[in-house]
Amino acid sequence: MGEFDPGGGEPAASLTPMQAALDAADLQASLADLGGLVTASMGLEDLLARVAGFAARAIPGADGAGVTLLEVDRADNRVEALAASAPFVAEIDEIQYVVLGEGPCITAALERRTVRSGSLGGEKLWPRFGPRVGRLGVHSVLSLPLPVADRVIGAINLYARGKDVFDEHAAELGELFAVPAAVAVRNAQVLARAQALTDQLQAALARRPVIDQAIGILRARTGGSSEEAFDRLRDISQNEHTRLGAVAQRIVDEAVRRARAGRHRRTSLVEITAAVAAAALTEALDEPGADLAVLLHQLADDAKFAVDTFVGLTARVTIGDRLSNLTVFEAGAAFGDVRASLLIPMQAMVDGARAEAVIDLVLYAGTGGVFTDLAADLAWLSGRDLVDFALDQNLIVPEQDEVDGLLARSLINQAIGVLIAGGHAPEQAERELDARAVRDGVDRHVAGREILTGADGADPDVS
Repeated sequence: MGEFDPGGGEPAASLTPMQAALDAADLQASLADLGGLVTASMGLEDLLARVAGFAARAIPGADGAGVTLLEVDRADNRVEALAASAPFVAEIDEIQYVVLGEGPCITAALERRTVRSGSLGGEKLWPRFGPRVGRLGVHSVLSLPLPVADRVIGAINLYARGKDVFDEHAAELGELFAVPAAVAVRNAQVLARAQALTDQLQAALARRPVIDQAIGILRARTGGSSEEAFDRLRDISQNEHTRLGAVAQRIVDEAVRRARAGRHRRTSLVEITAAVAAAALTEALDEPGADLAVLLHQLADDAKFAVDTFVGLTARVTIGDRLSNLTVFEAGAAFGDVRASLLIPMQAMVDGARAEAVIDLVLYAGTGGVFTDLAADLAWLSGRDLVDFALDQNLIVPEQDEVDGLLARSLINQAIGVLIAGGHAPEQAERELDARAVRDGVDRHVAGREILTGADGADPDVS
């Protein structure tokens, strides 16, 4: 049991057997509801709102509750997500996290202990927060940390308008609720992070072709490398305060118009690099602060606290018959350390239609059998069959191909850009690339590489 603020409520000596039985029934009902949560039809914040509602019912005397996920390892204790069961709790959250940066949730999470107060107006523990909330007519609070392994991911906060509402009995019930709630919330975090990564990858894949074509056009005009062309494209975007995708589309459109007026010189070009392809994928999102590498590491961090022997993960992206692998491993871990794996099947929609790429996530751990519980939890939360979450079938970490699916696609689109700059309409460029691949008996990306390196000339009249 956690430590309590000495300014808390009355002791539980006056608790009658009947009231204890009713409180236990409320707790069991809330725990049952918690166990029945399925996130397939709700986002993380919706799930947190449901948990807050269950908590308000489980803890006697609560007029409202909130659940907050905090990044306590950051100096600013950044709020990752939060939800409230009542409007007055949302108002208190604004005061605690945005206006003041102090309060019971922050204390409970940072100090990893249960805290409570029965007279917020005169509470010395939070000299700015207490009086301000007291003036709202809220006088009692009980904050319960959400523990996961050796980490706290946030807190549940319960508020009451009366004074001295939350006694030791309420705190005990709250702690019984907080432990399974933390597990449910943590698993929902993993699933939400995985879905966010999948959605961003799909969005980037949907937007990147025109960016690659623009890079190809700029390379054809300048004879520079793919890195230089991409830097030029990004500079234009930043200088004009215009999204990268919009700048790329304009370059492609201008090249198509120019192609009707004459031919352009072709230049020997260097090969595309993996670094530029990865950068273009993130830039294609056109979202401030978006970074697929950061999101991969955040997902790895979530998984590490779900399974303590976690060593790494791979995002497998399948485009047509080509596979790309984006792998992140813990410092000091090796591919040979893998003894367990869990495949998480993901799906995403782009503009209301099924996305072109198929994305799966594979988690790795250094101890056998450790993903069994997590697989069951994720299957339940996502509303999918447990058999969809393959256990220990991917123990060999895939090596990165010399030209994987993402790079092959980028090569093809840049080559199409070169052909557009040389006088082709976009559909003619596609047919020209196909004709070269058939003529030489090679894959499309190999034909694209030959165009990019100036291995032979293209005939702009082929249609």
